[in-house]
Amino acid sequence: MKSESPAPKDQAITRTHDSSGQPAGSPETAGAHLEWLFGDLPQDEWLTQFAINRKTGEKVTRWYLNTVEGRDAFTVDSQDLTSTGSCVWFGCATRKADTDRSRGKRGTAEDCATVPGFWADIDIEDGTGAHSGNKTLARDVAEALDVLNRFPVPASVVLNSGHGLQAWWKFAEPRPADKAELDAWRDSWAAIGAEAGCHVDNVFDLPRVMRLPGTLNHKTDPPVGVSIITDGGAPVAFDVLAEHFRPAPTVPHPTAKTARHGDRLDDGDRPGDIYARTVSAAEVLERNGWQRHRSDSTGEHWTRPGKDPRLGSSATIYPDGKAVIWTDSTELEPRSSLNSFQLMTLLEFDGDFSAAAKAAHAQGHHAPQPSSRGHGRDATGEPGGTETDPGQFFEGRDGLDHLKLKVAVLELGPIVAGPGATLWWYRDGVYVQGGEAEAKRRVEALLGKRFRRTHGQQIVESLQIQVPFIGDQHPPNYINCRNGLLHWPTGELEPHTPDVPTTYQLAVNWDPQATCLHVQQWMAEVVDVETVALLWEVIGVSVRSDMPYHRAVLLYGHGRNGKGTFLRIIEKLIGREFISAVTLQSLGEDRFAGADLFGKVANISGDLDARHIKRTDLFKMATGGDTIRAERKYGQSFSFVNHATMLFSANELPGTSDHTHGFFDRWIIVPFTGDFRGREDRCIETKLHSELEGALVLAVGALRMLEERGQFTLPTSVKEATEEYRTEADPVRSFAEEQLVFDQGARQNRTDLYKGFRFWCEDNGRQAPAATKFYRRLAQLDAIASVDTKSNGVRFVIGARLEGHRVH
Repeated sequence: MKSESPAPKDQAITRTHDSSGQPAGSPETAGAHLEWLFGDLPQDEWLTQFAINRKTGEKVTRWYLNTVEGRDAFTVDSQDLTSTGSCVWFGCATRKADTDRSRGKRGTAEDCATVPGFWADIDIEDGTGAHSGNKTLARDVAEALDVLNRFPVPASVVLNSGHGLQAWWKFAEPRPADKAELDAWRDSWAAIGAEAGCHVDNVFDLPRVMRLPGTLNHKTDPPVGVSIITDGGAPVAFDVLAEHFRPAPTVPHPTAKTARHGDRLDDGDRPGDIYARTVSAAEVLERNGWQRHRSDSTGEHWTRPGKDPRLGSSATIYPDGKAVIWTDSTELEPRSSLNSFQLMTLLEFDGDFSAAAKAAHAQGHHAPQPSSRGHGRDATGEPGGTETDPGQFFEGRDGLDHLKLKVAVLELGPIVAGPGATLWWYRDGVYVQGGEAEAKRRVEALLGKRFRRTHGQQIVESLQIQVPFIGDQHPPNYINCRNGLLHWPTGELEPHTPDVPTTYQLAVNWDPQATCLHVQQWMAEVVDVETVALLWEVIGVSVRSDMPYHRAVLLYGHGRNGKGTFLRIIEKLIGREFISAVTLQSLGEDRFAGADLFGKVANISGDLDARHIKRTDLFKMATGGDTIRAERKYGQSFSFVNHATMLFSANELPGTSDHTHGFFDRWIIVPFTGDFRGREDRCIETKLHSELEGALVLAVGALRMLEERGQFTLPTSVKEATEEYRTEADPVRSFAEEQLVFDQGARQNRTDLYKGFRFWCEDNGRQAPAATKFYRRLAQLDAIASVDTKSNGVRFVIGARLEGHRVH
């Protein structure tokens, strides 16, 4: 493995060679990969090997000491396994020396000791049927590489796993297994996948196993070699990776854990129990790409994704609502009988029942409970807890009294029609999505044994047209904190109430006595003294529910100077579920990007790349308070006004085709001048995040002063940086200011003028636009009377001449 020559930080992964060039079943490749990854890890820790024989279904788990002899034995055994029809994986993390290995399992997260690096997995839809589900996969190796290249630091190694790519970023120094660090890495790839419109496999759990190069992938027949396609990247420091971590685009996806397919749920009020009773197995199969191809007296017959229905059923849903799995070509265990919650867990959460239960709970599938802070009645529908008689909601034997049932549902707590044509319900001081599921849950609780799914749907449809509507415009004078509603102009904390409709809540309490000495000291180190006040204003504007100042903020500076740390302070204050991560370029290139801003309090996109910005209309709408027409993939279009504060950071200022005042006047460019290289405090973010409540106090104070003043504090350094961006992004204007003499009577030969411009661009390291674009931009300058006046067959520019040239 190559690791001695570092790859440039901006080097994209492009060098590939055909996987057939790597010998299948190569012990040299397998052994070298294990040595490269684990050779510098502690020798008293254990490597794990996992294999599945695709012909017999036999599973093998083995443990090897992380020594030269242990790695050699691992390699030899992997070749024996793969030559007899087994897929072979290795554990990404070593296991602790005292791990109990007698159970024959791969170990849990608690057993993991050290990780040699971080990893990622991009599946490819290659037409072989190797992947199931309805996820949007990369179409080929080139597209999968493009997704990997979206992370700014190149991978050290990329493997072709047979039906996808697996990449490794090897650490310069091995790190203790840390779930929080891996979760942050996971969230970054969730954001990248969402941005690319491509599924990134959720493989970010510590006990994870990955394919071993030099073995065969037997998932299809014939098998495919697992090979190394690029290995030019050097090991990288964890802190370098951490600079580019990004928040997930939605609530972070739960970490996958191993679960037995045979795990069953008892009847009860757990989220999974209620999900299984209110959501059909057909719904789960359908959204994961399965197709119903026929029904008969036994039940509904379904085929898995990629299978021709003429070849037979892959599963049958029987009258009891459970699906029996027949296929052995998916992650589902053949002959297993699964309810809808078990199907969701295995198909969408990689067998992690705990994570699936949390998701079901978030969707409103949980035991009835009193509405927060005394609003609504208890789960039975009566203040004293007396059980409600389901018969009161029926007229005659079967006729449902919709009005009476709907009133009872709303007595359990407010449900309103909210942004996005969906139902929202009031919980813990804030309106949250999932009102449809919550309404169905309440109907089930009220009707008991007489409940039918159609009852819940009928009430949902009635609520959607008759309940009050709350818009996406929050009450501007309130900031929703965990312990109450802060009326920030006065600093008074009021109790939560559904009468103040908010759809976000900060992740901290309001404590007017809280302080933040570490944050104040740190800010003084990353920007000049005059700019500190502006940073507090930026935080204050970010946590309020609207953005009336029509400005975007770009943190600018080279190297590790605190830009990412500052953005993470805001992220921690707000909470990730209320933050989007739309890049500036995607606002002009991706028609679905605008929808991601909807309902968010802030948009935080760190490490903006320097690619040219082609279109700025959506950016100007998002920062100008204009109505945006947005659309989601496979969904209906909708209109909204963006209230998210637009925050970006960059090492280099991006180029733009928009040179208008309307674009540049929206920017506040904040130079970060600190340099922490060689004196990094690894605990700094822990210190800063422990003072978030104090930071909120100072930010609210800055917000009040900003509101009184009506405009941001813009020190000299910020004004100069903003003007520098205007100049750097507009080479024609810069050339004109440096090289032209403006005079109403002056004229200049067009060809000579453009030649002078090209020479100037070469001298200043700029790329000269085409002549037509040059003249078009030149014509927009106030002093230019004409860019195409003919005289005696020669074409002139009127109103300016090159400095040192005489007027013709």
